[in-house]
Amino acid sequence: MTVARRWLSPPPVLNLSSDLIHVWRADLDSQPIELLLALLSADERQRADRFFRQVDRHSFIAARGILRKLLGSYLNRPPERLEFGYAERGKPFLVDGVRAASVRENCNNSLEFNLSHSGGIALYAIARHRRVGIDVESFRELDTLPLAQRFFSDREYRQLSGYPPERQPAAFFSAWTAKEALLKATGEGLLGLSQVEISLAGEDLIPSLHSMASSPAQWYLQSLEVGAGYKAAVAIEGEPCLLDCYGFE
Repeated sequence: MTVARRWLSPPPVLNLSSDLIHVWRADLDSQPIELLLALLSADERQRADRFFRQVDRHSFIAARGILRKLLGSYLNRPPERLEFGYAERGKPFLVDGVRAASVRENCNNSLEFNLSHSGGIALYAIARHRRVGIDVESFRELDTLPLAQRFFSDREYRQLSGYPPERQPAAFFSAWTAKEALLKATGEGLLGLSQVEISLAGEDLIPSLHSMASSPAQWYLQSLEVGAGYKAAVAIEGEPCLLDCYGFE
């Protein structure tokens, strides 16, 4: 697995085939919040109002508004008209029809997507006919061994503790984002952390799937370089495929 390093300007027309994954990077701090707020549903606005800190509220509004604009571009539909359903553990999906029930069988499952945001950056993974998950985390120098002892397997903990202390935060978040991307793709969420084991390799701390007890599907991981102080990964179902990375403008 290689590390994606280039973020391209998007093409005039978005063509997404089943053997291609699109990943988008957006700077949330530079977005027109009021314009994006106008695209959100009543439910999304209520969720935004629950945030105590204004910076968190603005990040949510920007991330969800951009998601609607991106999906609307792929589907050739007004972004404010899109309707989302939510799986049992909160993973969003597109619903066909205003009155469609929020269950997987009634959704537009040809277009799969996932999003994550942290520290003012949002990432989006979009695919056709295959599940995807994505995670980005901003991190600083901190003692990650207690966190690894709590959330990682014994094998993962031993590997992490084998790194020099100055490399342990980067190694921890390389593994963490890979695990979370996989669990977001399957819809299991953080409750499934113990079901996924990640191995790290090389100077770039590239993660790979060591074992995954909860899903028989074939998965592979792609680490993403989004900037200093961040770690990110995308999990993709099925055979390895091409990955195009775009900057949202």
